[in-house]
Amino acid sequence: MRVLNTLEEYFYYKKVHGFTTFFYVGVTFNKPVDRSSLCCVLKELIPKHPHLYRNIFTKDGSKKLVRPLNVEIRLDDVLEETGFDSLDESAANSILKNSTFQYDQQRPLWKLISLKAGTQFLFCFDHAFFDGMSAVIFWNDFISALNSIKPENRRGMDLNEVLYKAAADPEIRVHPFDLWPIPWVWSMKRAVTKIWTYYAGQSIPQCISLKGIISKREVFRFKHYIFPSGFFNSEGVLRNDNVQLSSRIPPDKMDAILVECRKHKVSFTSWFAAKLIQLLRELDPNESTGSIVKIMLPVDCRAEIAEKLPSYPADELKMGLFVKNASLHYDLDSPDINEFWQIASSIHTQIVQGRLSDASIQSLKLLDFLDISQYVLEGPKSPPPSSTFEITNLGLHKFDGNVEEPEFYAVDAVFNEPQTLSAAFTCALISTPLGGLHASISVPKAISNSLTKILLRSLSV
Repeated sequence: MRVLNTLEEYFYYKKVHGFTTFFYVGVTFNKPVDRSSLCCVLKELIPKHPHLYRNIFTKDGSKKLVRPLNVEIRLDDVLEETGFDSLDESAANSILKNSTFQYDQQRPLWKLISLKAGTQFLFCFDHAFFDGMSAVIFWNDFISALNSIKPENRRGMDLNEVLYKAAADPEIRVHPFDLWPIPWVWSMKRAVTKIWTYYAGQSIPQCISLKGIISKREVFRFKHYIFPSGFFNSEGVLRNDNVQLSSRIPPDKMDAILVECRKHKVSFTSWFAAKLIQLLRELDPNESTGSIVKIMLPVDCRAEIAEKLPSYPADELKMGLFVKNASLHYDLDSPDINEFWQIASSIHTQIVQGRLSDASIQSLKLLDFLDISQYVLEGPKSPPPSSTFEITNLGLHKFDGNVEEPEFYAVDAVFNEPQTLSAAFTCALISTPLGGLHASISVPKAISNSLTKILLRSLSV
């Protein structure tokens, strides 16, 4: 067992205090996957990835520990078959609102949800335990195992087969962020923060925090998206009733866009962000305040961890929470606002800087001196959302098990996340060779009338 890392604990309390639910990454297969096949695959996968048989337990009233389950896991424990034929807005919101995971329970913090008569499955996961790339790794291993199992073995599988038997968990290594080297500048900041929190309470000094660099009056905000009514219903529960937009770019057009991106030396994420920035200029000026668009970009840290901590086992970096945030911004009053590739270049430069810098990890580690539960609760005192929008791009994935002629392969994928206090609207991106780009754009109802049409128009290619 081990104690939760600060990042894990932050998302743990966001869930406990009702500020988030869970995320999902789904795959649509070329043909149905039956329950026998699911049993065969999961029997191989669950023991392979320890996070799939762990939960978070409370010890001595306060310590949060990662521990293995002491019960058996069967298919019905991790599979939910729904009546939804498609993942439309109603289905997406129902899943995000009604499905849940519980801590301190002898149950995993993930499950599969089946749609479309067994051709589409969603890997739903708790964000204190998994990030988006964990789900990508899950699906890559899932399809690889699925294609390696002989058909006669799949057909003969007992549907009540034990997929995981409680056993002594191997030693759980500390989270790599707890081993992260701290340069002297940040050592000084930690010293200041420790003294500050002792006298000033649960906050980080403004001069040290990465927040507050831009005046709140300058940040672009939607006037009609008001806290708390826009976020919580009358019972204080996160709404999760957003308008769910599905924007697609087919493979051939995606290829053409990537050629242009390479020509202008920018990433596709920069291209996507530039599109969103330009569309915000089309909004009625009476519906917003401020001109500086703030963008939150979660960044996968696995490669950075392997470089900074070369002795950290690669297998330990497959499933878990290994992300940092890059905070980007662009001024809508910039003279270059009509120059699309200039905007994309500016965003790309900031993304590269964010990937190379560990400032957000060092800033996160300052929370070591705070009561994180109280810190999360006090976050809304500075009215959310803190960013205009969030982009999480999981990239392009074949999901074919690296088999030359696979029996099972992905024809499409989807990624989505719940309503958040961190950004006014969210964009969850994932691509496959056959399905092209699938962007799930989640927009709160309070601002959907003004945003929906221009979003779909702007992102159509």
